[in-house]
Amino acid sequence: MFYFQIIKKNWFLFFIRKVGRKFTLYLCRMKKLWIEILENALINKQKSLKEAIYNTQQSANNETKSSAGDKYETGRAMAQNEIMLLQSQLLQVENQIFEFSKINFSAKTETIKNGTLVNSSIGQLLIGVGFGKITNENISLMCISATSPLALALIGKQKGDIVLLNGNKIEVLGLA
Repeated sequence: MFYFQIIKKNWFLFFIRKVGRKFTLYLCRMKKLWIEILENALINKQKSLKEAIYNTQQSANNETKSSAGDKYETGRAMAQNEIMLLQSQLLQVENQIFEFSKINFSAKTETIKNGTLVNSSIGQLLIGVGFGKITNENISLMCISATSPLALALIGKQKGDIVLLNGNKIEVLGLA
């Protein structure tokens, strides 16, 4: 029981210092979980944007034309602007889903590349789709694009390498 509590509070550092090789196996299991969570988050975001577009369109269609025509026209224009913004966000999420589908997350690697789960001194990073921070059971993962400055600095590095980015040292503690 005590063993599990230590893992939950600071599980990566504990595995690196105490277990060594088993860390990689645990990191691989975590990678599969993170990939499922990210996929679900992308799909849920797509669904919620589609719903928001539909609801905004319905709201604009249900607005009745009053004697104050300018108010009606202004409301319609605002709804149209909102729909355009939501459609832009939806297109971005659909592009992320497409990029996500092309990534080979199962490839074994000794160096960081697109699709790699990186345990670093600044936390866990999944290189592939720039989704942002995801949290599961008090453990956070930062999903970053392979074209982000951090990913570009890390790509090609191995476990134990240190990267300097914006004056910060980032150590690669493990990969999966």
